[in-house]
Amino acid sequence: MNGRLPRPPPRRLTPPDIRLQGPSDGVDAATRIFSELGVRSLFVTAHDDAETRARAAGASPLSWLTKPVPPRALLAAIAAVP
Repeated sequence: MNGRLPRPPPRRLTPPDIRLQGPSDGVDAATRIFSELGVRSLFVTAHDDAETRARAAGASPLSWLTKPVPPRALLAAIAAVP
């Protein structure tokens, strides 16, 4: 062993919260993560309005689940991530 920690596998998705405190929100964060790292988002949110979905399109979301989400639906969405 060379004393270094093994590198974790690259992230395949991020589950941002749509509503965050501060000047930016989860859509802004997801869009930035996608543009800078190529990591796509799985949105699980109560905010299912057309305006929020249109803003989130820039993050190229993998899925959009509207709360309340049954655990099986969440697991299925995660399992479907390429």
